[in-house]
Amino acid sequence: MIVKKLYILFIFISSALFSQEYISVDKTDNNREHIKLVNMNINELKDSIFNSSKNIKVIYFFNNYCSQSLKFTPYLNEIYLKNKDKFDLFVISRKKPKKIEQLYNYLFYEGYYFPVFNVSKESFKSITNILCSDCNQKIMGYSDFFILDNNNILLSQSNYNLSTTEKIRVLKNYLN
Repeated sequence: MIVKKLYILFIFISSALFSQEYISVDKTDNNREHIKLVNMNINELKDSIFNSSKNIKVIYFFNNYCSQSLKFTPYLNEIYLKNKDKFDLFVISRKKPKKIEQLYNYLFYEGYYFPVFNVSKESFKSITNILCSDCNQKIMGYSDFFILDNNNILLSQSNYNLSTTEKIRVLKNYLN
């Protein structure tokens, strides 16, 4: 009987420690006010991006399970916090509705302050086609971004061959 109770306790503790889910915190918590997570369709997102009045717009593809996203995103958050008056940042996620709470908790846990726009019903290819017909999507993946000017003309894009340092350099070139 004691062995069975210890086994159950072990399973409970193991699942808590090794679970990929983050602990949910009450949404009224004042510390969560900085998180902006918006579900929208691709046409609404396109309108938001194309109607932005900023001279520089950065559209970043994010997935909290992508190792490259996990490496680059903290730097992007830091750049955003220091330069948000210079550019608009549109972070795109494709989480299914049942995974939104997990994404929200992840953003809170990591302390990310940038807005995230979730377009779960669109493929990566259709998103890039709609938002940036000039982008070379064959060399893009999660953790990549493209930069538009105030006329929505492509200035630059990252690709999966660039290191985190190179991506930061590309981004900073357009913010200085």
